[in-house]
Amino acid sequence: MIEGLGLGGVLAVSFVLAFVVILSAWRQRGAGVKASLEMPNATFDYQQSWLTAFAALLAILGAMNFSSLVFNGDISLATLGLFFAMLVVASPLVYRAMGTLGGYMVASTATLWAAFGTVWSLGLVLNQAVVVIEGQTEVATILMVGATLLIIPFIAVYAHKKMFATLKSPKAVAGGAAFL
Repeated sequence: MIEGLGLGGVLAVSFVLAFVVILSAWRQRGAGVKASLEMPNATFDYQQSWLTAFAALLAILGAMNFSSLVFNGDISLATLGLFFAMLVVASPLVYRAMGTLGGYMVASTATLWAAFGTVWSLGLVLNQAVVVIEGQTEVATILMVGATLLIIPFIAVYAHKKMFATLKSPKAVAGGAAFL
């Protein structure tokens, strides 16, 4: 099992971070922007939706049994990576099924949850790998924690800006948006 935070902690912390970013953007929405507004022109393209592509790539890496090299056969991180990969795949399906701004917000929350979760869990894997390697634990651990702590705010700022631009007016919503 993951030492320290644990599997449930990664799921909870990453979900709360995603929810806070989406809620913050929602609270700053323009007048007349409601969750029931239709968004017929929202697009999903891995080339334009870099956060989704980033989260998918990291989730696939996490789903590979890389963790067994570090955790002696414990596949909890691989399972976590598989869960986040499924979230990334399901996000556009949720949006397409609903076709509304509310569906877009739910799908964006799932995508952010996957992005934060994969970064966090990859940081845990790398940190544990460094602990196994003797002699370089302090510097490498600081670098791994530092990289994780830097990537998460960048993801949050990017997602908030993109959501804020989408939510600024009903006209902007009707004009469509690219997925995160």
